[in-house]
Amino acid sequence: MKLALIGAGGARTPLLVNGLTRSDLPIREISLYDPDQARLARMADLARRHCRHIPLSSHARAEDAIAGADFVFISIRVGGIAARARDEATALEHGILGQETVGPGGFAKATRTVPHVVSYARLVQAHAPQAWIINFTNPVGIVTQAVRTATGARIIGICDTPTELFEEVCHALDLPSSKAHVDYSA
Repeated sequence: MKLALIGAGGARTPLLVNGLTRSDLPIREISLYDPDQARLARMADLARRHCRHIPLSSHARAEDAIAGADFVFISIRVGGIAARARDEATALEHGILGQETVGPGGFAKATRTVPHVVSYARLVQAHAPQAWIINFTNPVGIVTQAVRTATGARIIGICDTPTELFEEVCHALDLPSSKAHVDYSA
């Protein structure tokens, strides 16, 4: 299977590649894209260290990374960390809590981000119509629903917060997480 990562200039790319390549998934190729080519080059170099025998390529065009993919991971931050800081500071100036997934900060990020993810979803539909999109872009729920509504693309949204919460609960209970069964419903 071919995996493509959009937003691969992010710091999580080497971690994601490491996790995927250590799995039993039949990965034959990993393809990376980010509009910031300098960051992409750094993250691709780090990610290659985890690939072992799996070819990893980076691309200057999203279409080239997506072409023929079976799964396309999208994890982007439009405006970078500066936009997030601005969103959260603005909310706090008005006495409202909120970050990139909730409240005014989340809504601001959604309005800035949705058009870009929808555009990537359309590229997936054109260049890898059988592919599933795995959305890691916050706010995950709004972005995923927007893509489904605007494109009908095959997409699921994933948030890692529940896993972190499970670990914190087990830690608070002084219980090894390997000994706990934790579940949640959204």
